[in-house]
Amino acid sequence: MKRYIVSISFFVFIIFITGSMIYGQSADLKIRIKCPGKAIAGQNLKESIKVFVTNRGKTAAREFSVDLIISKNASAPMKFAVYSASFKEDALLLGGREFVKYLGPGQTKAVKLNGNNRIPGNTPTGLYFLGAIVDPGKSVPEFNEKNNMDFCRIKIKGGGLAAVSEYDIDITDVYLDNKCRIWIKHTNNGTKKIDKVFREKVWVNGILKTNDTEHIVLEPGTWTAHGVGADPGVIVSGEAIIKAQVDVDNALVEFNEANNTKVRKVKCKKLIKPLSTVQLNRAVLRPQLVKRDCPDPAAYKIDFELLQQTATFTGRVKITGVVKNVGLKEFKGGGGMAYLYEGSSLRKTKVFSNLLPGETLSLSYIRTWYAASPSEGEFPPTYKLVILYDIDILKDGNKDNDDCTLNNNKLERSGKGINELLR
Repeated sequence: MKRYIVSISFFVFIIFITGSMIYGQSADLKIRIKCPGKAIAGQNLKESIKVFVTNRGKTAAREFSVDLIISKNASAPMKFAVYSASFKEDALLLGGREFVKYLGPGQTKAVKLNGNNRIPGNTPTGLYFLGAIVDPGKSVPEFNEKNNMDFCRIKIKGGGLAAVSEYDIDITDVYLDNKCRIWIKHTNNGTKKIDKVFREKVWVNGILKTNDTEHIVLEPGTWTAHGVGADPGVIVSGEAIIKAQVDVDNALVEFNEANNTKVRKVKCKKLIKPLSTVQLNRAVLRPQLVKRDCPDPAAYKIDFELLQQTATFTGRVKITGVVKNVGLKEFKGGGGMAYLYEGSSLRKTKVFSNLLPGETLSLSYIRTWYAASPSEGEFPPTYKLVILYDIDILKDGNKDNDDCTLNNNKLERSGKGINELLR
């Protein structure tokens, strides 16, 4: 009997020690949500919702997402929610997916809510629950998965804003990248897909820097971001006030025109040192960059960059087309146009007037990529970079804007290269 009791005690001790080791090696994410007591169908809740995530484990948690959903009860499947413009049980709110890069052991963080978090416009009057789900993709190994959801009650009045609007594009954010270049983030707040060429203006400290067209393709509830200006882009030095305005020509009839302009104060954290004339001449006159004794803008390359991997086969990717003057002489006098296509859809355009020998300009845009889908994984689109000119450019009497070689003005690359980034 004594031997039996000793064996049981030893077994319990092993389980305790093993559990302690597992707990010590794991993160443990717990989420809390606070929401307003009432809202109107179609209302943007934005930051009136408060979400807090705590890591109660002994290991840091990295690169996880948080979903905000609407439900009729305080429960939901532990998986990525799907957005719906119309009310559906456990549907993702518009722009209701956020990402947290890092949460250390014992830390609590208020999740920054960037989306509009809109209540579906056709939601009937009644009592509902807003839910917050942390790490729905289960990318973080955890000791306890049962505390990854939280809900709060909200009374919704139907027939308020409803779905009066079908289209609504906004400028969600204006920010600088790590090279102090200006980037613009757009979100589709409407209930229909946007596929349109917009005119966009950007001012820095009151001075108009760009007045370009931008082809924006966005499903409802999704966003995209793009750099401003040709390569290397519009760069800010020190502190500056940036004003950006999209759909300047009112090409789209929108529910809310007030969110088409964004003003933000930014600060470049690094010192920008322009190249001296001597350095610039050395950089652009290297033998490998010059081939012909004439202006020769060429479709030089198409690059793919993975900005963020949000799940096993999903991520935000940046597609960049690069035009380079591979000739020995400067292209000057205007008339050049560069186009970046995804399949047959135009994604980005740039007009160029001057290009030094070896100088480049870039056309970039960002999109979500799902490598497991047939349209992107099995049959990815082909990207094309094309250079065209005004039809009368050869008759304007200016030989400095005559492209001496037209057979390098088109370049194609398969999107298979993006799938390789997500493996």
